[in-house]
Amino acid sequence: MSTVGLPAFTIIFLLLLLRDWMSARSRRNDLMREGTQFHSVPKLIMSLPATIFFTNNHYLQPQAMAAGLLDLVRQGYVTKSADDKFNRVRPKSPLKHENILMEWLFDKIGSQHTFSFEDLTSYTKNKKNHTNFHLFQSQWRDAIKHEVDSYSLYENKITYRLLVGLSSVLLLPFLFLFPIYDLLGSFFAALLLFFMVILYACVYRPKTWEGAQIVYEWKQFKARFKETPQAEWEKWSDDERMRAYIYGLGISSKEVYRKNDELIEALTPSSYNDGDTALFYSIIYIGPDTSSSFRSAYQSTSSSGDGSSSSSGGGGTGGGGGGSGTF
Repeated sequence: MSTVGLPAFTIIFLLLLLRDWMSARSRRNDLMREGTQFHSVPKLIMSLPATIFFTNNHYLQPQAMAAGLLDLVRQGYVTKSADDKFNRVRPKSPLKHENILMEWLFDKIGSQHTFSFEDLTSYTKNKKNHTNFHLFQSQWRDAIKHEVDSYSLYENKITYRLLVGLSSVLLLPFLFLFPIYDLLGSFFAALLLFFMVILYACVYRPKTWEGAQIVYEWKQFKARFKETPQAEWEKWSDDERMRAYIYGLGISSKEVYRKNDELIEALTPSSYNDGDTALFYSIIYIGPDTSSSFRSAYQSTSSSGDGSSSSSGGGGTGGGGGGSGTF
């Protein structure tokens, strides 16, 4: 049986993997054919924090919270009143994760609708607040995930994944019989195949056309943004430039960082005299300090060991369910 059953199971499993790979390649080619030429930052389908989460393999860097705050400034829910101070000017957002962030920063850490980096430092210095800090992170991340889940970005493959997972039961007799007959090589091969099938059933979540398109467009943005000439970038709207900056901050992309710095350094004072451009300039001016403050807050609260169960990945707020493959 082992000379027929195990090879047959392996071949069927490899054919499934081949089919998935060919399907992903076909979709990628279709996106490349139908995709428009890169001109600026992609349009937002979801909020910017949700886009960062979805296109960054369901992972949020500590800097993503800084990006969330700056995105509230971009949208007008928050204003910057000083180099390190922010005021909440609009009480509610339609999005739960934005309300969670505003309530936590401006009511729990700050006071009277005002928040500063000094408030954040004082809050995280108190070890009694560390558990609450990570609890908030978890709530904020879950709300962002809920927004992503509200869009049809993944195909419904629950039944298929369940059947594949259950098929691993067919390998159990081999895992018991091979050691009995001293077939250790065959045993380890069957064991490896068993875990591969289980892993495949757990992570296989192909994206829908819309989901694949979002990932593709932002991947193209990251790849081509570094080649964007100054003259072309200055044609972008201020909102596009703010979104490009905040997205790069949120995913902690060094290449996007460097390109943004290069483009910003070339700005002349006359380029940011109007109100909208002044808002953009205020965001890029405070961006590095905002990123540094939230990264330091995360490191400070993590060093005590509190909240380790609330975060994963060692460097931010992570989560499973990102799916296998890019498309």
